Amino acid sequence: MLGLLTAGVVAAAMGVGLAGDARPAADWSSMVGRHDDGGAAAADRPAPEVPYDERATAPPAVPAKLVVVRRHSIDSLASGVVVQRTYRDGRAVSLAALATAVPQAWITVAGDTLRLNAAVQLTSGTRLDANGVRTIQMAGGDTPQSATFLATGRGRIQLRDVTVTSIDPSTGRALARSAVARPYLHASAGGSLVVSDSTVADLGTDLPAIAFARGSTGELTRVAVDRASTGVVLAASEGVRLHQVTVSGAAGDGIVLHGDRATALSGVRAEHNGHNGVVVSGAATGRPITGIATAGNRAFGVAVTGQDHTEIGRLTLTGDRAGGLEIDHVTDSTLHDITVADTPIGVYLHGNSTNPTLDRIAVSGARIGVLVEKTTTAVHLSRSTIERAYLAGVVYEGRESVITALTVADSATAIRVEPRSAAVTIDGLRVVGGTDGIVTSAGAPAVLVKNLSADGVGNDAVRNLAPGMLIDGGHIRGGHTGMDLRAATRVTGTQIELAATGISVAAAVPVTLGNLRVDAETVGIAAEPGSSVQLSNSRVHGLEAIRGEVQQQGPNDLSLPPFSVLGAIGLPLILVAILLEFLYLYLKTRRARARSREYLRRWQTMATAPTHATTCTTCGSPHPLELIPHASTVDLCACTRQ
Repeated sequence: MLGLLTAGVVAAAMGVGLAGDARPAADWSSMVGRHDDGGAAAADRPAPEVPYDERATAPPAVPAKLVVVRRHSIDSLASGVVVQRTYRDGRAVSLAALATAVPQAWITVAGDTLRLNAAVQLTSGTRLDANGVRTIQMAGGDTPQSATFLATGRGRIQLRDVTVTSIDPSTGRALARSAVARPYLHASAGGSLVVSDSTVADLGTDLPAIAFARGSTGELTRVAVDRASTGVVLAASEGVRLHQVTVSGAAGDGIVLHGDRATALSGVRAEHNGHNGVVVSGAATGRPITGIATAGNRAFGVAVTGQDHTEIGRLTLTGDRAGGLEIDHVTDSTLHDITVADTPIGVYLHGNSTNPTLDRIAVSGARIGVLVEKTTTAVHLSRSTIERAYLAGVVYEGRESVITALTVADSATAIRVEPRSAAVTIDGLRVVGGTDGIVTSAGAPAVLVKNLSADGVGNDAVRNLAPGMLIDGGHIRGGHTGMDLRAATRVTGTQIELAATGISVAAAVPVTLGNLRVDAETVGIAAEPGSSVQLSNSRVHGLEAIRGEVQQQGPNDLSLPPFSVLGAIGLPLILVAILLEFLYLYLKTRRARARSREYLRRWQTMATAPTHATTCTTCGSPHPLELIPHASTVDLCACTRQ
């Protein structure tokens, strides 16, 4: 009997009732951080593991005060010893009613504010709600035993329209993040936690502010989680619904989805958290990762690792300091309708990711729009837009990938193909403005470029240093050089207009050109000495159609630029001439008006001067003009008649 009593006390201390109710435990498996503050440069360096496994398996500290809610009683335990048992009959109990069934000062109520100085654990078939309470203050302290919690066990906790926060009993203020033990909310295996229209603030130290453990379920609706350790963790949970949940200011990750099943996400926001905004890890379960917005997180907005056949879409990621979306060890998954703005990297694919499909990706204001790391295979990037990439729209180091219908605008480089990468096909690339279009590095593989469209590129639409490039079709308009070819290249069916130089070929480089139409402003084809250029069935116009030695085969049309090009060249001069003519006419009219005003002033002066007499210019004698109104002075003087 003594042994049974002892076992019961220990079980109660651990939150295990005689009916087998389990105490909450952090039973999610380890989650590994991916990046430090250095961003993408340190992406592949292993980060220290967050020791979730150790916390899950370590013996939990026995709370200094624990209230166990059973179907027929409420047990109060102090340091593992039952000090009070209140019998009751019913499944449901409110927090305010619970305060009357425990020792004094364990739970206090003042108006609509309830202070929880003891941990609360439910057992199977019980329900706890917060009716009549607007603020729940949960105590913590400097020892693990002082932390309070609300844990479902196999019961159900419902919180609606409340503010849940921590409190330091010694100061009456919320506990700082540095506190040893801050309170938390926990949904245990078989339990349910439902929180709506509420705010959860300043909770969690080692454990997250809100945790859904293996086999638990529940719902968070219109819930704000502020200043947590980790905001919300779903670890192997079942059917949890997160709707309009905002996690901000967490010390670590905002939201962690780890091996969770059938989770429904909508209107989820993660802002200004100390690591990633949202982390998706653990066993792949096929639940979609959608309806997420992030802003200002210290690492990535959304980091997905170890998933396969997963839909990732409808994401809006802004201002996250390492990057927008990280894809690590992801296989056969679809990424769609993702908007990323003002981050160092828009989308980062690495870690042996295979066959990811990216569709309708929009990136603006990033250093790199899409970064494909060297271990990534079979990327399909289509129907996407990248704007204002300060370094490059796409940096490619991957294997056997296809890029189709991509638009890159106002970027330093549209696509940069790095050394040690494998084959890539670029089809339907549209480059608008910016400095360079496609740039390949020495040591890169043969690149197939089809239907390139480049308009107003400041420098080179294509700069090739990788032998074996094939350019088929396309239209290049404007820029300094249409194609700068520094390695063996074959170009067919391409049109180049209004570039200063149509095609430039470096020395000792074999280039084959066929079926081209080049209308350049200065030089159509510039072949450096020692190059080997073959031209066939093409039309090349320019002030200097060909510079250097070019081997011609078949009919070729080499001449001055057409009228349209000459017109484009002379148009600025014509405009200047017209402006000068208008300026001349304006100044001439202005001078004429000035002369007219001066003549008018003189006539007015003469009209107001005395007209009684005048003086003879010969003898100097005065004579009145009134005598002969229309006579001159000489006619009036007698000296002229002598």
